[in-house]
Amino acid sequence: MGFLIIVLILLLLRMLTILRQIKENFGKQLLVGVLALFAVQYLYNIGMIMGMLPLIGITLPFVSYGFLPAMFNAFLFGIVLSVCRRRYLVSTSK
Repeated sequence: MGFLIIVLILLLLRMLTILRQIKENFGKQLLVGVLALFAVQYLYNIGMIMGMLPLIGITLPFVSYGFLPAMFNAFLFGIVLSVCRRRYLVSTSK
């Protein structure tokens, strides 16, 4: 359990470092939204496991079983990778 928490925290920290490198506002907003979705899922799921929060149907991203949550998380991570790939581009049109 501890190893999993460390890996998830490192994933969130990596997203934060990418967020600092992005120059375009739209990319920053996309990444903040994805980061918020992942952070809420991680924190709420860990809180449910520890017994501090009530049990509901939030899955742990990339770990819990299910087709739809896995596809949703893969789609969100694809957005992060796309923004990361274009992080040094600056829009010239205004």
